[in-house]
Amino acid sequence: MKTLASRVVGVALSLTIILVASALAQVTSNVPFLPPEGSYYINPPTQPVTFTSPTLTLYGIDSIVLTDLIHTPGIVADSGTLSSGDFFDQFNSTLTGNATINLTHDGSILGLLSASGPTLVVVGNGYTPGAVGGPWETDMTLSWPAQVTWSGDPPGSPLSFYLSCSNTPGSTSVTALEGGNYSIDSYFDVQPSISFDGYTWVTADGAVPMQIAVPEPSSLALLALGIGVLLGGVPDASSAFVISQQ
Repeated sequence: MKTLASRVVGVALSLTIILVASALAQVTSNVPFLPPEGSYYINPPTQPVTFTSPTLTLYGIDSIVLTDLIHTPGIVADSGTLSSGDFFDQFNSTLTGNATINLTHDGSILGLLSASGPTLVVVGNGYTPGAVGGPWETDMTLSWPAQVTWSGDPPGSPLSFYLSCSNTPGSTSVTALEGGNYSIDSYFDVQPSISFDGYTWVTADGAVPMQIAVPEPSSLALLALGIGVLLGGVPDASSAFVISQQ
């Protein structure tokens, strides 16, 4: 039988997930330009990016699972280029998140993912900078060096590889709000590929959405606390990495 405490935590966790989800896929900005300042793209916590392939087993890896991904656009270097009805915009951006490396024989390693580099975004359907309307078809292309770092055994940190992403169908729209602000809705469906040598690539098992977001820190903190209680305790922020042996 569930205790009252577990029921309360379960309800709180459900409400928190709803709050976080409601902050995804749209942001409010005082200007209609893309990407909106201070925003980033995040994948839903229930939809990880998973890689499984015979190629990974050659490196002693059963699978790689990426979660809590945050893609942060940098400062746009120029005003972009219009060509054949499409708008091309390039800027540097970063990707961070958590990585679980499931080893063939020695358990799992939890680490932190980091990557950065140039990103090309194409907005179609006649979009021009500052336009209000849509939805406009949106596509993103990137190819970056990436790494996963962890602490303690086993040795070899960081794990370095290449991360590539192309043909990411998405959609963007801009809606004028009362008071002079704008609601910007945007997402990409991404199915990235990774490579350890730059020649042989492993594509993710399926595509996952990356949705524009500005989630409130209080909601994220409550979500982490709820998960920690359900798992048997409050997470210890001092231990960012865990090595588990089977």
